[in-house]
Amino acid sequence: MLYFTRRNPNSTFILTSLLILFLVSSCGTSAADSRLSDSTSESSDADSDSDGDSDSDGDSDGDSNIDVTRCDKLDECYFEGGCAECAKLGDCKDRADKCRKDSDCAAYEECYEQCRVDYPNDFFEFTTCYLDCDPTDAAKELYTKVMDCIYCHGCTHACAFDYHKGDCTDWGVITDADSDSDTDVDVEYPWDPIDPDDSTGLPEIGSGGQKGVTTRYWDCCKPSCSWPQNTGGINPITACDRNDNVHSNFRDGASSCDNGDVFTCWNNAPFAKNTKLSYGFAAVQAGSNLQCGQCVQMEFSSGVLKGKTMVVQISNIGGDVSSNQFDIMIPGGGLGLYNGCSSQWGVSASELGETNGGFLALCEEEGGSVSARIECTVEKCNTIFSGKPDLQAGCIWFTNWFRGANNPSVRWKTISCPEELVQISGMQR
Repeated sequence: MLYFTRRNPNSTFILTSLLILFLVSSCGTSAADSRLSDSTSESSDADSDSDGDSDSDGDSDGDSNIDVTRCDKLDECYFEGGCAECAKLGDCKDRADKCRKDSDCAAYEECYEQCRVDYPNDFFEFTTCYLDCDPTDAAKELYTKVMDCIYCHGCTHACAFDYHKGDCTDWGVITDADSDSDTDVDVEYPWDPIDPDDSTGLPEIGSGGQKGVTTRYWDCCKPSCSWPQNTGGINPITACDRNDNVHSNFRDGASSCDNGDVFTCWNNAPFAKNTKLSYGFAAVQAGSNLQCGQCVQMEFSSGVLKGKTMVVQISNIGGDVSSNQFDIMIPGGGLGLYNGCSSQWGVSASELGETNGGFLALCEEEGGSVSARIECTVEKCNTIFSGKPDLQAGCIWFTNWFRGANNPSVRWKTISCPEELVQISGMQR
């Protein structure tokens, strides 16, 4: 019923998360290859050239295997002398050195790189592994800056696939010098800035809570929590008919994904309370401790969603959802395993985007800048959901409030449900 989106974060936003490293891991050969040895920092000249280092390649980086002037021309990422290693000696040397001089950051780098090596082909195991690295906030910030530099400045063409430098935020810019609403003069992002006067009204999770990951889906099926036997004695979540009216027999009627006529109600789409807080619904792992009707506060602490919080009510369960994974219901977010939408909306599955990743994933395949991909997604939201305002608004919410972030990590904890979500779902635990 549900899915774990395994899309390529390299084709979304570079600052969204550190998952970029996993996705280029196929370029590497070993853990040792992906890290620089201490010998790269030698400062004495022991060869016949005059560059002041101990290598023999004629440059000034101190490593005979790497010419930093070729960083952006290398077509491999992780191997001895590869792109990422090169960038840590060239454009990104200052940031890499700063990380390695900090014991916490150095330990996090080693842990993270080992996860990439240990799980080169398993996205979830890799994610679980690096979340267990548990860096301090300061260490993670230092290492994130190294990665930002590598992919945005050090070797963008080689390691970031279809990324261009214009897709990267200039972290040194704090004021806006162009005509858009972001704080980067280099690129125009089609989303609104966070209003510093807005508030979530919730205590911050900070370093507390649990670590988790998010994905997205919308399959139009009857939610699992619409079956009374799944709700543990509370009212089941309201489900609807083909025309989005409350179904007269939604508790016992068969799901649209099982030849029935009970569908997800369109008001289950996410919505913003302000620039810092949004509400919505999500699916969790079948058999987990989380139950139908419970609410979870999710705090985004990095990337383009830093400073934002989302509260979701559990409305669905799935055997293919993993522990500490929240599959957020987002119209246009991808069908996953089942498709009740084609029959409800009269559209083909191909019109609904990639099975895993939806509209944005399809737009990514068409290439172009960040703005182009967002604009492409918005166009699909407006076309497919024309005349369906709840779905259209939820789809646009993804490109605006959620900023098109691809499976961002969170810290989460259970909280009492906001009355607005209870009024929509009918569930109160």
